[in-house]
Amino acid sequence: LLVSSVMHQDRSVELKSLIQHRDRQAEIYEMGYENLLSVLGIGRYHYGVIAAAALSNAADAVEIVAISFVISAAKDDLAMSSLDEGILTAIIFLGMMFGGWIWGSMADQARFGRKKILFYSLMVNGIFGLLSAFTLDFYMLLVLRFCSGVGVGGSIPVTFTYAAEFLPKEKRGFWLALLAVSWPFAATLTSLFAYAIIPHVDSFYIGQIEVQSWRLFLIPCSVPAFAASLVFYRYVDPSPKWLIYTKHNFIKGSKVLVKIYEVNHGGDMDAFDAELFEPNVLKSWVQKEMDVDAALLGDDSEMNGLDIDGSDV
Repeated sequence: LLVSSVMHQDRSVELKSLIQHRDRQAEIYEMGYENLLSVLGIGRYHYGVIAAAALSNAADAVEIVAISFVISAAKDDLAMSSLDEGILTAIIFLGMMFGGWIWGSMADQARFGRKKILFYSLMVNGIFGLLSAFTLDFYMLLVLRFCSGVGVGGSIPVTFTYAAEFLPKEKRGFWLALLAVSWPFAATLTSLFAYAIIPHVDSFYIGQIEVQSWRLFLIPCSVPAFAASLVFYRYVDPSPKWLIYTKHNFIKGSKVLVKIYEVNHGGDMDAFDAELFEPNVLKSWVQKEMDVDAALLGDDSEMNGLDIDGSDV
């Protein structure tokens, strides 16, 4: 009887442990990516993400605002009519329209993603912004500003998408609003910079080439775009949501999420719940959120055949 009682108690403990384990698995399965972001909270890692995104947004603001000062200063040098001035003002927005469509669709693809597209679009912005300082005539400047607009049109929407995918939903609105402040801040600095250079610096010659103040103004205006492109090339991580839901690289997505936790908690991993960050758990969330209309993730057979380490992409 004693042996039977002990065996019964052991069986009860085993069943209770099994039930608790199943409840735990069910709780994790129902959690999802958005709730995991809430667990990560907001910390130093997110401050870095917002700073990088703010630099990108500021670079776009500089590029758009700068041309308004150049038009009035370069009117005589480039023999622009009033109609030419209006066209030059509008051309960057036409470029942005095309850029937003092209870069935005590429940012959602597994081949590119948010980080790469931000690097490419900011580089396009910087290159053509810099070349604008060396324009020979109005038509050359028109083409260069259109190309610059293509870059700006890509980085503006992708910048906010990139930042949003790191932020928990309960704090997302506040931090994206704070990110948006970088635009008027950069526009104000650009205006002050234009005032300091364009009316106060006289034209000078390098050999037979005349260098006007508006050309000098455009050269440093390209620096924020180059700086932001460097930041996104070397110093930031890919969006973990893109890695998980589009790239299907669950191991890399897990590593980024663990890094966020570690940086936000100053390296203190005592309260770290490793099970929440397992690649298999991340994959289960994707499977749960799939439905027959999920165009990005394909059908169930494609998902079930996906390697957990994302080696097939």
